[in-house]
Amino acid sequence: MENCWEQLGEDTVLEFSEWMRRYFLDSTFLLSTSIQKHSITNYYNSLSIDKKNTTVIEGAFKETETFLKALEDVTMCLVYFMIVPKFVRNFPGIRWYSQRLKNQLNWMRNSVCNIAKARREEIEKTPEDQELTKDMLTMFLTINTSRDITERIADSLHDKPMTDDKTIINFVEIMAGGIGTSTQSICFLIHYLSNYPRVKEKLVEEFDRVLGKDPDYKITYEDMSKLEYCDAVINECARIFTIVPAIPRINSNPDELGGFKFPAKTQFILNIQGVHKHKSLWENPEEFIPERFMEKDDKSIKGFLYNFGGGLRKCPGRILAMMEIKFTLAMLYRKYDVELVNMNAPIKTYVTTFRVCKELKLRIKKRKI
Repeated sequence: MENCWEQLGEDTVLEFSEWMRRYFLDSTFLLSTSIQKHSITNYYNSLSIDKKNTTVIEGAFKETETFLKALEDVTMCLVYFMIVPKFVRNFPGIRWYSQRLKNQLNWMRNSVCNIAKARREEIEKTPEDQELTKDMLTMFLTINTSRDITERIADSLHDKPMTDDKTIINFVEIMAGGIGTSTQSICFLIHYLSNYPRVKEKLVEEFDRVLGKDPDYKITYEDMSKLEYCDAVINECARIFTIVPAIPRINSNPDELGGFKFPAKTQFILNIQGVHKHKSLWENPEEFIPERFMEKDDKSIKGFLYNFGGGLRKCPGRILAMMEIKFTLAMLYRKYDVELVNMNAPIKTYVTTFRVCKELKLRIKKRKI
């Protein structure tokens, strides 16, 4: 991606949200499958007039764009088929949209099924004494088999191999959750850091102090754990501009809340955005103040932050997501000066399953160290 930006030139206005979608598609796909998706390269090829220094992956651009669009529709399915009653989905004028979402979901399942099938064949052809690729897809396909690549203690509740259906479901969830929410988190972080130069300056100072000023320094997991102010910035952005503003839940047993009784299997919608900005919980809730998360003894504040949900249904990929976001911020601000094209323009968003940055135009220049 950096090579692409250099080829485009520093005066180029970048639609940052589009770059980030492809950045997280490539990185998430690589982590999950050890396969290069080439979406960044192909997106650059679609923008660049001078392609002599690029690598064109024949046919990949159309496929990666189709994959991204299908992912958007898959996340929309989560809301649409849960909220819209079946008889409404079959109304004339609406039926076509319902069918389009189903078609996209089927396309995504078939696409992932083909990827899993190819990997399974690769595993079967790999000799027993040869290591398999260490990624999530291989883990799904080999767990509780003779080729299991995990290092875990087996238990009686989870001692069977994963079925193909479960592999596909888990893989699609990784793609939909890992790409969409991480993309929006980075976009909103860039927006707030641009509008709060004091916070940005303090964040860059932490990067320089912990990671050094050599932009080519290889960042480690241990380095990431030392970036406490970066954690605070991410948490504060997640609080004030919640990616998933509402979360559905269904109770297993009858409940009583606020004097009202609810039978089992009642669907609730939890107003996470409301909790994150409630005046009884947060001082100056509309202000962007990362320092509020630096207070070690204030457990009450952190207990009301639900940027990854909560309870048993808390996002299982939250640690990986935080590492990706911190790593991306570190790479970006250690090497570049980032500025909004229009500082006075409000950020454009819309909400589906999660809050989406519709547009974020930036200029990115090499940082002078």
